Amino acid sequence: MSFQRRFTRLCTAGLLAALTCQAPPALAVVVTFNDLIRGQTAYNFDGDNDGKADLRFSTIDPSGFNTVGPGSNMSFIREPGLEGSSQYAVDLRIDFLRGANQSVKFDFALNSVTPGPYGSASISVYDSQNRLLGSKTVAGNYTSTALGQSNFPEGQLSVSFNGLASYAKLNFDSQYGRYILDNFEAPAPSVYGVFVGVKDVGVAGDADARKMFDAVQKSFPGFKQGALITADLTTGGSIQASQIQSEIDKIAQKMRPGDSFIFFDSSHGGSYDTGVETTKTPGNEFLALGGTVTDNDLTAMLSGLNSFQKWVFLDACNTGGFWGDKNINEAGDLDKLNNIGLFAGSREDSFSYSNMTDNEGVFTGSIVDGLALDKDGFMNADKDRNHELTFEEMTNWIDHDWWLQLRQDPVSVIQRAQGDVVAFDRDLFKTTSLASADFTGSMIGGPVVAAGPVPEPSTTAMLLLGMTGLLIHCRRRH
Repeated sequence: MSFQRRFTRLCTAGLLAALTCQAPPALAVVVTFNDLIRGQTAYNFDGDNDGKADLRFSTIDPSGFNTVGPGSNMSFIREPGLEGSSQYAVDLRIDFLRGANQSVKFDFALNSVTPGPYGSASISVYDSQNRLLGSKTVAGNYTSTALGQSNFPEGQLSVSFNGLASYAKLNFDSQYGRYILDNFEAPAPSVYGVFVGVKDVGVAGDADARKMFDAVQKSFPGFKQGALITADLTTGGSIQASQIQSEIDKIAQKMRPGDSFIFFDSSHGGSYDTGVETTKTPGNEFLALGGTVTDNDLTAMLSGLNSFQKWVFLDACNTGGFWGDKNINEAGDLDKLNNIGLFAGSREDSFSYSNMTDNEGVFTGSIVDGLALDKDGFMNADKDRNHELTFEEMTNWIDHDWWLQLRQDPVSVIQRAQGDVVAFDRDLFKTTSLASADFTGSMIGGPVVAAGPVPEPSTTAMLLLGMTGLLIHCRRRH
């Protein structure tokens, strides 16, 4: 009798038709496979019930998956689980649609009987560049249950790794060619942010902050929470450092190691004439928000986020100076923090610019355009089109790709220091991109993916794909 049929006989009658997933405080999304599946070769699961799919399970077995079995007399499997064939070079592929960090864990059972050996479960975890991050093999064994010996050999596999995982390959060795998987757990990193902007003469920072907030929310499926802080300086409004600190502290309580934090500001900026800095100007740089936030202030605000990636975007004059030069006599620029990257719309001694038409930031526009999704669902700045945005890709987008597009459609701009109206050119676009040596600098982006079965390619589409491949092959031979 096949493992699939034996699982069917041993399973309980009360299969649930709705997916049951949990998001415990222990970071990970957990999939328990309570969605009834028969014959699907690919399925997306929302592991934390936020309406966004976290994981995709797929098999090359044309008969697809089942979720039946193996009965109630098991220690690790709480039926239903994901049941499939163990007779392929890769029995199961799992794509982490929001990435995975630190570890992966799952329970399994094997279609094996006494006498042994009973077989094993193996996993290999890879990043978006197909580099192996970690691997492990665990043997299956019968376990002791309240009813005696478990129905089938089973076990639990957990593998730890460094880096952001993109996918995993699983293989199972069993006597009769079937396996079942349950309680799949993978910590998915999340994205949080604080977005600050002020409205003033020549500056529509409030609109910039909203645009940035919307872009992050749309392009990063892992975006969990953001605080939008705006003020109108022309009517006496202001933003104080204490307000920003309060929002950062609230969000920090919800973040977990491996998460990313975005700080964005669009405003006026400046540099003090006196001080102890040993960079281009002697004084601290600052954001003019009605209240003043210096580079030292911002460093102090972010100093409690050591376990998280920190992406800092500043669209204001002189903000390149928020990155110091390790001067031990200076209280603290952003370069004194770990795991941080700075993108600034100006250098320490240069201006930031607004479009004349709407006073929105030119630099903000470059960032928002870089995060925008193209027709295929990739961020424009994602040059290698793997849904992972890196520090290097965003830098290249701002300094090269976006600038080439802008050059074809020049705009009139005004200095955010309220200077003269000028035609924007390369000499004015003096941006800053700097990062700490340990900045991992990567966030998973792309369209929100719905949970449920992944549509199968149509026969016509598969035929066309095959013909295209044949044509390419023929052309390469000539």
